[in-house]
Amino acid sequence: HKNIDDSLLSISKVIKVFDVANKLQINIQNGPRGDYPSYLKYIDEIEEAIHFIEDNSSFKSASAALERLNDLKSTAHEECSKAIVDLVGQCSSAKDPQEIPDDIPEDYCYDVQKNRLLQIKHLIDRIKDTHQNSYIQSYGDKRKKFLINSLQRLNVEDIFKDSSSSSSSSSSPSGSK
Repeated sequence: HKNIDDSLLSISKVIKVFDVANKLQINIQNGPRGDYPSYLKYIDEIEEAIHFIEDNSSFKSASAALERLNDLKSTAHEECSKAIVDLVGQCSSAKDPQEIPDDIPEDYCYDVQKNRLLQIKHLIDRIKDTHQNSYIQSYGDKRKKFLINSLQRLNVEDIFKDSSSSSSSSSSPSGSK
């Protein structure tokens, strides 16, 4: 009786592992959609299934299941990369002061940014094998646009011209004997 129970438990586990790809495929392909903890759990399930199949590769369809799970894991990492770039964009987006309501508590903006930065950190930690430099480049490109726009609005070129002409006139020799 115990042997039958143990066998059924083992079979159930094998079926569950082989069914992970079917169960999670749509969730993985749709991307995190803001629910990063659940999405990271899906990736954990995929990785557990991969390790189980690698350790038990004698099953008849192990290689096909392993290939499918690895493809799904790759898709999950691509979706995480897209989410990181989107989050970086959200953290980097400049807001016109007139768009911000006056009644927002001061710590609200800090908490929102802190939450987004933590989400980015968790996603990057999870997919360490990707190229973090591309995220840094994406952030730099995004910030560069806003910086240039801000400088143009402030007419910084005029400020530099004014300060250089006043400094050159004050540094020129006057009244030397």
